[in-house]
Amino acid sequence: MRKRIYSVLAVVLGLAFVACDKDFNEIGSDFVGDDHFNLESVTVPLVAYDVKAGAVQSNNLPVNPLGIYNHSVFGKTTASFVTQVQLVGSNPQFDENPEVTRVELTVPYFSHRTEFDSETGVTTYKLDSIYGEGKINLKVYESTYYLRDFDPASNFTQAQKYYSDQSVDFDGNHGIQLNDDTSADQNDEFFFDPAEVLTYRTNSDGEQVIDKRLAPMMKLNLNKDFFQEKIFGSSASGQLVNNNQFQQYFKGLYFKVSHAASNPTGGALSMINFKQGKITIYYKAGEGDERDDEKTFVLNLTGNSVSLLENEDNPTYLAGVTNSDPILGDSRLYLKGGSGSVGVIKIPQEDIDQLKNQNLLINDASIFITVDRTVLPEDAPNPFRIYIYDINKKQPLIDYIADATEFVSKPQKNKYIHDGIYNKASDKYRIRITNHIRDLVDKDSTNVNLGIAITSDIRNYGMMKTRTDNAELNNSVPLTKITDPRGTVVYGSTPEAGENRMYLKIYYTRRSE
Repeated sequence: MRKRIYSVLAVVLGLAFVACDKDFNEIGSDFVGDDHFNLESVTVPLVAYDVKAGAVQSNNLPVNPLGIYNHSVFGKTTASFVTQVQLVGSNPQFDENPEVTRVELTVPYFSHRTEFDSETGVTTYKLDSIYGEGKINLKVYESTYYLRDFDPASNFTQAQKYYSDQSVDFDGNHGIQLNDDTSADQNDEFFFDPAEVLTYRTNSDGEQVIDKRLAPMMKLNLNKDFFQEKIFGSSASGQLVNNNQFQQYFKGLYFKVSHAASNPTGGALSMINFKQGKITIYYKAGEGDERDDEKTFVLNLTGNSVSLLENEDNPTYLAGVTNSDPILGDSRLYLKGGSGSVGVIKIPQEDIDQLKNQNLLINDASIFITVDRTVLPEDAPNPFRIYIYDINKKQPLIDYIADATEFVSKPQKNKYIHDGIYNKASDKYRIRITNHIRDLVDKDSTNVNLGIAITSDIRNYGMMKTRTDNAELNNSVPLTKITDPRGTVVYGSTPEAGENRMYLKIYYTRRSE
């Protein structure tokens, strides 16, 4: 009965919170308050340590990093990207003598509006999910490496996996550079521009006037001669009948990132949903003076894709994750996104057994994790959330599944009773695992190792393979960890961590005999 009351209360509180839908700075650890009505409690010490994930499966992610991110603790990450392109419709038909006039590649950025000038109509934007400042060298090539749907090693019965360390495969398999515009901000000195994008039209007086004002996006001019031959040339005959044939013919685009000459140590990295991108080919058809007005042919940046991550780890970080101790635990944990590292937590079985023997009713159980500011600078962007999961079953805990709470305007705050949200005021994370502990105490569930990883979106709970065998992580890491380039350093479970030591706090009542 108490369990049912607790669940109903959680849902009621969640619905009330959604109805308000206010922009609280901290909603996680303070949402269900710390007043536990004088319940008894016990603090359980944990064993927590680091595991380096290494190269990870990185194909067909929901969002992809692009750029260079320098972190003072973790080192440098260079993120490139490969994607197939797809026809909007099968077997397109063109008028005679099509001639390409220009080609544009556009991919929207994550952004939000900060200001609007009603007199000029100008909107000011701020880019979201961008880390660092500075220019990068961005080259967009035709990829000549075919991204398969299925793995021939499995007799084509399993989906093909591609990994974050496969840059060499694409470096050796690409055609000409397509973003070869003479303007350096299109390639050699590219930057993520927060300005609104303007399109123009010719009015009745023959003047160029603003047609549309669009949110910030990547907008690159591509080589029109390449697309003239690729789409309208003789080699294209019979290749555009459907996407299966087309992707064998035009295998995709390779976005290759390196340092800009003017910025040899800096750079910036942005998370991008490339599947919203497109290539627009503008062309005219017909003969002489009777040529048609400009027409368009669109290719979508959909189909198979791969994120490519090159890491230059700082020695301190590398030593920390290399010398981790799975028996005694570590004094601090380095939790890094991308192809970085994951924390492993063990709850001592003897403590679970003691709880069982005392015939207790578990009212609340949470893991408390403190950021280590002796290592992580104050100005380092701290991950918004930490995700906890069952390493053995490669799935979220029952507390994640049971928490249906939502935050309508900010879905990254969903499941806020389960929590894991960074509390800036206390510099802590709290992850509520009440149902998991109840199952261990009341249902004799298996006491499995728990993984903790940073997350960019709590809704993405799938798992991706590690490149090499990694028994500590059961050869898998959370998908959502891969899509966040940031990292944090937290205190671990050993006595050296002092009062900031990671711990499990359990509130309980005693059942009547």
